[in-house]
Amino acid sequence: MRIANNLIISSGVIIINNDGKILLIKPKNLPEGQYSLPKGIINQGESLKMAAIREAYEEIGISLNLKDLGKQYIINYFNKGVLTKRVFCYLTKLSKSKEQEFIPKLQKEEVDSYGFYDKNEFEKLVFWRFLPLSKINEIWN
Repeated sequence: MRIANNLIISSGVIIINNDGKILLIKPKNLPEGQYSLPKGIINQGESLKMAAIREAYEEIGISLNLKDLGKQYIINYFNKGVLTKRVFCYLTKLSKSKEQEFIPKLQKEEVDSYGFYDKNEFEKLVFWRFLPLSKINEIWN
């Protein structure tokens, strides 16, 4: 596998509510029908998990901590056979109390809207690079 010299490393969260639905955001820079997960670039000296926690708070206003982050999944972006971006995503199943406490506060510069979606909606709305997540049973059970 060839890796780009300027490989981008991002980190984010796969947030699942108590109804088994996944949280997706509508980024400002993507056309309609290309929703994404809360994620972003890792700051210098920041761990993957701390970046995921920070991005979740910045983009949608949800406060998470290390114990909220579960299994890690990796999404790779390839361009003409070259790995250009790697996104580390942490499964986060919200507790009832955390879900009830959640009051969305969207990052207006980057996020237009958000919602919780079932698997079928996810497959229709999400940016194609995240579609492999629809095949992971642990996310949807």
